[in-house]
Amino acid sequence: MNNGHLLSRLLHTSRAMQCLPGVLLLLPMAAQAQTAASSETLPEVVVTADAERSFTVTEATTATKLDTPLRDIPQAINVIPRQVMADRGVTRVQEVADNVPGVQYSSGYGGLSSGSFFIRGFDSGGTYRDGFKDFGFLSPVDVVALERVEFLKGPASVLYGQNNPGGIVNYVSKRPVPYSLNELGFTYGSYDLYRTTADFGGTLISREVPGTPGPVSAKSPKGVAPVNAATSEPLLTYRLTGAYENAGSHRDYNESESYYIGPSVTWNITPDTTLTVFGEFQRYDYVFDRGLLPVKQTFQVPTSRFLGEPSSYAETESWRAGYEFIHKFSDNLQFRSAFAAIQSEQHSHFAQASGMDTDGRTVLRGSTRRYEKSENYTLQNELSGRFNTGSVEHHALVGVELARYSFGYNIGFGPLASIDLFNPKYGASLGNVAMDPWEEYGADALGIYVQDQITLTSQLKLLAGLRYDYVESQYGGAMPEQTDRALSPRVGIVYQPWEPVSLFAGWSTAFSPNIFALSENGSAFDPEESEQFEAGVKVEWVKNKLASTIAVYDITKENVLTTDPKNPDYSILTGEQKSRGVEFDLIGTPVPGWNIVANYSYTDAYVSEDTTIPNGTKLAAVPEHQAGLWSSYEIQDGALKGFGVGAGAFYVGARPATMPGNGVDLPSYWRFDASVFYKKDNWSAQVNFKNISDEDIYQSQGYLIYPDAPFNVQASVTFKF
Repeated sequence: MNNGHLLSRLLHTSRAMQCLPGVLLLLPMAAQAQTAASSETLPEVVVTADAERSFTVTEATTATKLDTPLRDIPQAINVIPRQVMADRGVTRVQEVADNVPGVQYSSGYGGLSSGSFFIRGFDSGGTYRDGFKDFGFLSPVDVVALERVEFLKGPASVLYGQNNPGGIVNYVSKRPVPYSLNELGFTYGSYDLYRTTADFGGTLISREVPGTPGPVSAKSPKGVAPVNAATSEPLLTYRLTGAYENAGSHRDYNESESYYIGPSVTWNITPDTTLTVFGEFQRYDYVFDRGLLPVKQTFQVPTSRFLGEPSSYAETESWRAGYEFIHKFSDNLQFRSAFAAIQSEQHSHFAQASGMDTDGRTVLRGSTRRYEKSENYTLQNELSGRFNTGSVEHHALVGVELARYSFGYNIGFGPLASIDLFNPKYGASLGNVAMDPWEEYGADALGIYVQDQITLTSQLKLLAGLRYDYVESQYGGAMPEQTDRALSPRVGIVYQPWEPVSLFAGWSTAFSPNIFALSENGSAFDPEESEQFEAGVKVEWVKNKLASTIAVYDITKENVLTTDPKNPDYSILTGEQKSRGVEFDLIGTPVPGWNIVANYSYTDAYVSEDTTIPNGTKLAAVPEHQAGLWSSYEIQDGALKGFGVGAGAFYVGARPATMPGNGVDLPSYWRFDASVFYKKDNWSAQVNFKNISDEDIYQSQGYLIYPDAPFNVQASVTFKF
């Protein structure tokens, strides 16, 4: 297989995406309180209350695989909590990119909401679900399942193995709760959006806890202490999330239907031992839409223009299941074992635009038929503990990860009539396309990692980690199997001269096997290697309520495959890409009722060495300047208590649609959103207005162009019972 044929295959499996309007999720929180007076223990009182609409985030797990305060992490990390998504009426996870500096969404596969991103100039190369790698290409993500989304910036191989250098996105799922949670949400929006969501949780089984001795009083019999009454505690808790959606689209002839259900159960075996079992199933059927071509004529037609056929379709099913077992040997020593299996498959048959004819208006097309399947299996075993060496405190982690990833497909190509870009006529038959033999690529991987969070003094903290990876990769019979071994270190330091201020600096690395090309002599390529230098400052402006981060970074990615100048059918390892930039973010709830999340980034991502692409060529889909602001306020007292408004402005600069650039840039844009909401007792309502100025907005997944929705409105109501 020569490079041209391989690139054609990869192009035909590139990502695509369409944004649909969203849903409101306002989830209740609950608290349990027990009141004691003198020596008596009163009956337990369970209080259920609405959650504060708060954007406050103080900890994250993705950066260290342990609950760690953000101010103690020597690396930029952005956490988008559920409430931000609820405020903005998010139904497609890609929308959260508006609130994260240096991040743009990568359009999903033909319209699938799969949630990949460009981070600091580089494709994220997939996603993570609760710390488990997901190929992401065929795996839709429904926001009803998510508690928060965490973006770890920069190379992350020290904990997660083979990765691209920009960073990773980790979707953190909702988990069982001990309190009663019953919520139904209904959304109606522009383009015939109908969506219903459900979120239930609580205690299935309780167990009695024996009474405990109380204090001895003057009235107690001599030498006998009274015994408090027996209480109960949760033994088995659960969470059940679900969603059904039926929607049209701002794109002509596009429509979709999806079903999602996600159950999970936690067994509190002992006070120190828990076992959580989780599952997930989603069916996502939609009209497969390959967007628009990266040509200047694209910007001369309505954003609704569809280059496929109304009969184009994709039927996707995704399954996810696994467990997490945690045992605490003591307050200072814990063992964790977790496993996840993620499988997705898709049947599709659609029209594929392949280019523009010389007349500048006739779009050449082909008929494509596919069956594709991805599988991800990951087992993690970790031991974490706290200990001291003299006056130095340690929080150490040791882990072993076994993983198998694969993506396979049958693909068939057939002829299809062309279509006029400016005056399309539909009705061409997709035909009965024969499919090629099955092809598959993937890897078996072993990772062993160690990490230590070291508190040298109350003001000086050090993070150090090292991972060894052994990866056996294969790509069907087209490429030779290859074995890669890699060491991935990370070092970072945090200095806190004053309690609210953290100065940080760090160095991190990443690697990714090169398996999609051939060398002239048939030998395997070394993996891509990346490193990042980063420094910045984190400030808590209002303690545990409002915080900001400013970070500067420099990323270099080496061993990028480039065309062999002596033989264009082969590749060589001479490519290099760089990304340098500055990022700022601010998030929190400085006073009750007022929420804010703001960001700005400057990103200079370009080709620094290549045999065919000119040095200095900008990387695709990455703007130099990006900014976002969303803020909401809810009245706290008086006759209008519970009423609130929100508003946002988002800017993205011009950026190349493809790489290498072909002279087509996506135009810059400003987008303005707003919301109005009201909550009272056990119900709430919200109306979101998106793209109020009706701006023409275009996105790219590195080649094809996808228009965002024009002005649209969605109304949501939520009931808690």
